[in-house]
Amino acid sequence: ALNETANRYSDLAGALRVLAFGQTLAWQLPWPAPFFGGRLLLDPLGAVFVAALALVGLAAAIYAPAYLERAGHRLSPVAQQALLGLLEASILGVLLADDLVGFLVAWELMTALATALVLSDGHRPAVVRAAVLYGVITHIGTLLAVAGLLWLASGADDLSFAALREAAGALGPGARVAIALLTLV
Repeated sequence: ALNETANRYSDLAGALRVLAFGQTLAWQLPWPAPFFGGRLLLDPLGAVFVAALALVGLAAAIYAPAYLERAGHRLSPVAQQALLGLLEASILGVLLADDLVGFLVAWELMTALATALVLSDGHRPAVVRAAVLYGVITHIGTLLAVAGLLWLASGADDLSFAALREAAGALGPGARVAIALLTLV
């Protein structure tokens, strides 16, 4: 738990540095894949959400171990803490992704890990129903968002968010509204 707490502090420190100085931080991952540039970006707006995520993650790292010891879930407290850490990392990926493929990969990891955490208490039928409903709803929403984002990407030079913003400027108002509705449903 100490190592996880230290990681939360570093997330928070990076986000606060971006907020304090108004700068943008960018990282290039060493393993670009097809259609994925492997670039991560933290701007001041993203830093607000990263700071919130780090604070919630810090609280979870401090208080979850004692709760999980007595909760009686199917998974061990260590396995649940690992899932929680992976969930936080996937949410961080959603917040830092600088292209469509990286965003969607992180998004799908986030929904799968959240479902796994819900199912860790899956010995009750209501929990299993909730997890199935969550999975169905998130995948319907994801499919609609992907449809809108691919529509937008069809006019872009690449799949980076900068190229998608540029492509959005070239669309007519009706297309922009339709894409916004698809991606926000």
